[in-house]
Amino acid sequence: MNFFFLISWQNERHKLRFAIPTTINKYLDWKETHVDEFRKQWRSRKIHHIIRTEILQLNGKIAKGVNDFKRYFPQLIDLKPHQEIELVKGSGHLSLGGTFYLSQSEEVYQIKIILLPGRKIMFKMGLQTALCEEIIKVEEFILYTLAFLFGTQ
Repeated sequence: MNFFFLISWQNERHKLRFAIPTTINKYLDWKETHVDEFRKQWRSRKIHHIIRTEILQLNGKIAKGVNDFKRYFPQLIDLKPHQEIELVKGSGHLSLGGTFYLSQSEEVYQIKIILLPGRKIMFKMGLQTALCEEIIKVEEFILYTLAFLFGTQ
């Protein structure tokens, strides 16, 4: 977010730009979702254009594990809560999911965050609304932003 100021100094006007950091989670309005409802929608034809990142190494400076994601995005639900112990042991994976829309928008998105052994991660997203090129670009932007923030190559 940028703020612009006009100041006068020595009888001259100057325009200054001041950047205020914002985080992506400030723009995501989460919808309460239950595990069974999420799974049903994800597997049905109601979800369109599912895209995913490659498997990334988790950026330990931003998130060390599942609890950090739950802190950043408290509305995420455990899709397989019994597998958290297996992930800690180094086998299996843990999936978090959620449904959100963007502030002042009607497009509904679903996201899966898949935590894998060895501090690896993958993001998947899909749309519940009708497809158009602009909405798909927004979906891709959100996905790649999450990959940039939480993953390392």
